Amino acid sequence: MTCKIFPWRAKNIDGQYVVTNEAGDFFFSSELAYKKFSSGKFSKNNEEFLDRTGFRYQNKYDFFETSHQFKIQKNRYIPKKIGYLLIVPTLRCDLNCSYCQVSRADQSAVGFDWSDETLQRFLNFVEVHGAPEVKIEFQGGEPTLRLDLMERIIDGVTNLRPNSSFVICTNLQNLSRRFLRIFENERVSISTSVDGPPKIHERNRTSDKSTTNQFFENLSTMIRHYGVSRISALPTFSNFDAIESTVDFYREVGLTEIFLRPVNFQGFARKKHKEISTSEGAWISAYKRGLAYIFKTNLNNERPIIETNFSLHLNRIIRNGENGHVDLRSPNPSGEDYLVVDFNGKFYPSDEARMLSRIGMIDLSMGNLKQGTDQKKLDMFNFSQDNSRDQVCNKCVYQAYCGVDVVDKISRYGRADYPTGNSYFCKTHTAIFDEVFKHIVSRSRMSYLNLSLHLTGKLEMNPVFGQSYYD
Repeated sequence: MTCKIFPWRAKNIDGQYVVTNEAGDFFFSSELAYKKFSSGKFSKNNEEFLDRTGFRYQNKYDFFETSHQFKIQKNRYIPKKIGYLLIVPTLRCDLNCSYCQVSRADQSAVGFDWSDETLQRFLNFVEVHGAPEVKIEFQGGEPTLRLDLMERIIDGVTNLRPNSSFVICTNLQNLSRRFLRIFENERVSISTSVDGPPKIHERNRTSDKSTTNQFFENLSTMIRHYGVSRISALPTFSNFDAIESTVDFYREVGLTEIFLRPVNFQGFARKKHKEISTSEGAWISAYKRGLAYIFKTNLNNERPIIETNFSLHLNRIIRNGENGHVDLRSPNPSGEDYLVVDFNGKFYPSDEARMLSRIGMIDLSMGNLKQGTDQKKLDMFNFSQDNSRDQVCNKCVYQAYCGVDVVDKISRYGRADYPTGNSYFCKTHTAIFDEVFKHIVSRSRMSYLNLSLHLTGKLEMNPVFGQSYYD
């Protein structure tokens, strides 16, 4: 019986070949075994291995071919109801961060908050388009400047969608009783920025010691009373030398996850941090160093820490259909399951698109709460948000796991058709996928323990990583 192999791609990683297919299945092989595989010569054991790993089928529509197609569709599935709404009820802010990405408005500015009419239109929009478990992310500006709006939004959405949840992105400077009453709702969590030890945080965000001390006092209060399950913290690195000390500090304050990320090339960061936000080579080197430090120190620490970026890429590889992170999915359409609603009621395909419009670079608004979505503009935008339409991506071993971000190309290079292989997005995500596969292929105890931690939350040996070696 003829052995038919699904289309595949391969890459040499540390002397081993990783072979993938369109469904996201993968295996490793030595150079000798890879040459035999690529020549089409298979032993009975080889064929059984290829059946087990999802690379072989016998006939059209048989179990293996049907399973292959199902995994492709599952990986590309996007719900038709909006499950995530990022909203900006106010653009005003009470801090002056050096790398502010959204070109904030001053705390006392007028005309940068939702009106009663905008709020009602938003609730009407959720009633029609919101998924049963819609998640609302409050962005800004600083959303806690309008706790009254926040309360009304949470109450209104909860009445419409009882299984909804909410994330408040806050600088955590104002821990009022009114805010804490909102947080008594267990469906509410917060996301805040912790750029590292106090001196680093002060330099990037708070500017003075008293404001810095207030922030860390508030953070400690939230962790002490509510634990870390409803509190996420993100650093933004403007100094790559501070990665190790920031990881140590996260452990010190009791945080269990850290998202290693550089300053984004948006808003005020374009001028103040241009070199850092555009140098992918420097960031990739720093990221690898930081990840290695996390993996090493996790082995002998009572508080192992998860690096969120690595975890997202690993889960995208291992768990078919893990499509929740918009940077790592294709297609990545706006207006179907994810949408941004700005302070003026305008719709955007992403927060970065909102930022580009704010600085006057390009208008990427896709409708508004009053008139609805601009479907023609959405369709034109979404056509490019699919890596199967990119010639470079179609040759990439990581295509099944990766995503597409036209907005980042426009932001950095001023054009949507910038060559993908040369882009910041491609180089940085490829580097992280490389790191994931390097750790899988290494078979080292340190790698396997940390892979398990980033996949399951448990620092233990996991046999799943030892099943994919072709010989």
